[in-house]
Amino acid sequence: MAKEWGDLARAEQSSQQALAICETLAPNSLDVAATLWKLAATARQRKNYLQAQQYLARALAIYETQRYTLQDPETRTTFAERYFNAYTLQAQLALDQQRPQQAALALNHLPRGALVVAVDEQRRPTHWIERVAIGVAPSVGVYRQARATRPATRGVAIAAVSQYQRQQVAQASTVAQLVRRSDTALDNLPAVKQEVAQLQREPGKQGVVIAQGSNATPARARQVAQTARVAHFACHARADNVDLLESGLPLAPAGSDAGLLTAADVVRGWRLQADVVMLSACATAVGVARRYEGLYGLARAFLFAGARSVGASLWQVSDASTARLTGTFYRDYARGVGKAEALRQAQLALSQDKRYADPYSGRGLC
Repeated sequence: MAKEWGDLARAEQSSQQALAICETLAPNSLDVAATLWKLAATARQRKNYLQAQQYLARALAIYETQRYTLQDPETRTTFAERYFNAYTLQAQLALDQQRPQQAALALNHLPRGALVVAVDEQRRPTHWIERVAIGVAPSVGVYRQARATRPATRGVAIAAVSQYQRQQVAQASTVAQLVRRSDTALDNLPAVKQEVAQLQREPGKQGVVIAQGSNATPARARQVAQTARVAHFACHARADNVDLLESGLPLAPAGSDAGLLTAADVVRGWRLQADVVMLSACATAVGVARRYEGLYGLARAFLFAGARSVGASLWQVSDASTARLTGTFYRDYARGVGKAEALRQAQLALSQDKRYADPYSGRGLC
């Protein structure tokens, strides 16, 4: 036992030295976060749970900031693995201390479909979505509400904005502020037009009403969505982890405060009959985890307004891959395939493309 504890102490000392070097060369980098995770894992082995939580909190703060800046597939794959490991360790620390509710809150940050359930001899992972279709109810209350909801029998409402003025956002000084925006600019989304065209074809005789471009104001979006079976939003998103009700969708006028549809707006004034609300934008499932109630944020606002289910993303999503994913989803949904299975098939189809094979690209949608 003494030798084991000595080995752990040496491992911790080595990681602390590596951390000092990494923080000097590249502060707040993914390498710093990875080293902090190692220190947290070592502290857990030594049953120093307080120190483990402190290291892990610093690592998670970096991951939550960096996940909005990832570009190339290789980096996204590495990030996804480390991000999952960090929140899994947070859950393990909670269970070590007999705190199952906190463990559940930690796992709320992870898309269930991207969880690894097996690894073969070549170290190739099998993700949960490859085995089963997954639907998640954030709480018993939401599940009961969904079961009791009788959605509209037809109607597809689309609110889409593809052209944005380039609005630069001032760089924030703290991690919390940095996490509040999905990007530093609202760039144009060329694939949104393709996405809308696909939706016009796939739902068949559902009856499609489109609010697009300058017509896609929050008021118009509410008007077309309130009696539709499917409500689809294709645009940018703003995730706010400080003031949850200020998370929103920048609609028209693009780039203006008047065009922002916030969670507060939806909670206060929307009443829906939708079987599906699809929030086809970045980080629309992001929120704050509440004990027994799951995540509170933009997606939860649409559930509160009466939607039976909401498709939303925990991560940043690619314009092109999202258009492909939602197109495949609606094709199967229109044919009578269940929502969870239709999403599963869409995610698996997307993963066959080498550009989107990493778990970060398509499996963050839940």
